[in-house]
Amino acid sequence: MTPQDQLETVKRHYALQAAGDHDAAEQFLTDDFVIEIPSYMPFAGVYRGRGAFRELIPIVVASAGVKDLRFVATTVGDDYAVQIVEFVLDGHDGPPTQVAEVIRFRGGQICEIRPFYFDATPFIDAAVRRANHEHGHS
Repeated sequence: MTPQDQLETVKRHYALQAAGDHDAAEQFLTDDFVIEIPSYMPFAGVYRGRGAFRELIPIVVASAGVKDLRFVATTVGDDYAVQIVEFVLDGHDGPPTQVAEVIRFRGGQICEIRPFYFDATPFIDAAVRRANHEHGHS
C-alpha cells in the first residue's frame, strides 16, 4: 500500500463509520480485525472482527454521551496511520477530548486500531454522570 492508499483507506473508513454505513466501512477491515480499548476506560475491552464497530460505537456513545466527533488529522507511514479524533462529550465544558488512534495495516486493509487517550478523565467523568443519572442520583 502506498501512503496515499493508506490515507484514503483511513479517511474513507472513518467517514463511513461516522455515517453509520457499517457494511461499506467493514470492507476496509480484515476478517480478524481488532480494536483494543484500555482497561481504565468505561468501555474497555477487545472488540474483534469486522463487526467490532457495530458493537463498540453504541457502547461509547451511551457510556460517555458523545455529542459529536471530528476527525482532525491523519498521518501515515510504513504499515501504520494515526488518526486524531476530537470527541465532544455531553456535560463536559472543556475543549473537545483528543484521542490518537493508531491504525495498523495488513494486506491493504486495516487489521488493528489502538486508541491512545491524552486525558481519559472527561470520558470517565461522563460515564459516571450518566450512570448516576440513570440510577436517580444527582
